[in-house]
Amino acid sequence: MKRGGFGAIAVAIFAALMSLYAAGATAAVPTSPVAFEKGTPLKLTSAASDYWVYVPESYDASGNTPTKLFVWMHGCGGDSSGDIWTVSPGGAQDWISVSVGGRDGGCWSMGTDGPKVLNAVSDVETHFNIDSRRVILGGYSSGGDLAYRTAFLSADTFAGVLAMNTSPFRDTGSTREALLAAATWKFNVVHVAHIQDTTYPIAGVREETNAMISAGYPVTRVEVDGTHWDAPGDVVNGHAVPGTDADIRSLLLPHIGDGWMSPEPELTEPPDPDPDPGPGPSPVPRVTFTGKPGKVTKSRVAKFSFKSSVAGSSFQCRIDDGGFKACKSPKTYRPLRRGTHRFRVRAVAAGVTGPAADFRWKIKRRQAVQR
Repeated sequence: MKRGGFGAIAVAIFAALMSLYAAGATAAVPTSPVAFEKGTPLKLTSAASDYWVYVPESYDASGNTPTKLFVWMHGCGGDSSGDIWTVSPGGAQDWISVSVGGRDGGCWSMGTDGPKVLNAVSDVETHFNIDSRRVILGGYSSGGDLAYRTAFLSADTFAGVLAMNTSPFRDTGSTREALLAAATWKFNVVHVAHIQDTTYPIAGVREETNAMISAGYPVTRVEVDGTHWDAPGDVVNGHAVPGTDADIRSLLLPHIGDGWMSPEPELTEPPDPDPDPGPGPSPVPRVTFTGKPGKVTKSRVAKFSFKSSVAGSSFQCRIDDGGFKACKSPKTYRPLRRGTHRFRVRAVAAGVTGPAADFRWKIKRRQAVQR
């Protein structure tokens, strides 16, 4: 056998293992199941806010079959308990719906409300079997602003965005350049815009969605007659319109079935496909954790230790939605807020940047001592 033949076999075996890994890593039997009634919204609480969840008739009550998740944010003045019905048509629905709370009756805060969304996702995954590669964000007006911002800053968590009467950049509290640079992949988008909307004028929506298209994002923009919010039968442009809620159900929700998937999780320590590759390009440095917090902890201090497969590597660390910054092992963060966190670290050697090792964990609230 030629020396290269063994390497080819190893690569094939590795690819097969990765296929199995990716398929098995997308969902899990719930670790903290809750009692629920199919077709009836249930109010739950994450580390950051309350949220409503709707479980369809199609859900496997044994918790052994993964399902899609659609996470929705209401507009200014809306409420999560009402909007859960808007995004949960029932019948043949084959996804679990979540309507994020914490801003009922008001508008979302772009700088502080992202954790409400991320914590709702991580919390519902402990109660139901969610396919983590089929999580889709959605929102109307201010909720759409937050959906776009969260998707850009945590892109690999989401398969796509369904947006209604909003705009990708204008009111996100960030800049177009910063959001496009932050995204780790070009997620899917369906954006419905009412042509007579004066809150998000159609010219600005066209310009910003076209900018996403030019940047390589798969964006579908749907334009129909309507103002920012319409009741069924309101007359716009000389004819009655179905209404905003009806447009959400008929123009947005069907795209949950488009087969969107977020990227496969990275393997941080793949086996060497050829133990003696001979001269070649500089090796890719890969990070291994040697110390990290528990998956669920009460400590607000997190200490990470790590090493690289290539001697002399430097490291870059990233916590939650921040960017990668130079760091050394061990790396400690304190004090951290309660809720879900994500730490990533990558190595750089001889000008080659390796893939990031990724760890997520949850900080629980300490229970009060009974006296």
